[in-house]
Amino acid sequence: WTPSVQPLLLVSACKGAEKTDGEAMPGAEVTEALAQLRAAREGEKRTDQYAVEEAESLVKEVSEEEYQRIVKERREEFVVGDRDLGYEDGGKEIWEGGEAIKQQRQEAAERQRHASATATSSQAKQSSTAKEQPEDHTHASLIQSFQAGARAGGPVETPA
Repeated sequence: WTPSVQPLLLVSACKGAEKTDGEAMPGAEVTEALAQLRAAREGEKRTDQYAVEEAESLVKEVSEEEYQRIVKERREEFVVGDRDLGYEDGGKEIWEGGEAIKQQRQEAAERQRHASATATSSQAKQSSTAKEQPEDHTHASLIQSFQAGARAGGPVETPA
């Protein structure tokens, strides 16, 4: 704590500082805040001042009869089926059913047709591009010269 901050806290605590929701703190809370400030000045750590509040229980203990009543109410509100629990589970997931498998096969076949059509069109495009461009022997010889120079590691002499 810096000295400039402590007086501000003390003044705000003494004047009945306002909480974030706009309500003034009651006198007991102000007194407790002042006591905590004094303890902090005397060297007590804030972690030692912190008191853990008891959490509300997440589990409600009920008798066997009350539990049976709760279960019965839940079953009445649930989906009505042929069985006594009102719910039937075949043990399979949605995607394991016959319709889902059929749809997956159709989608796979469609993807395969699309992939083969794309490959055929790209091959046709490459062959048409190769036919349109005349062969250039000068270009090929330049490439060979560069490749030979790269392999040799030194400058390549070109014929004049």
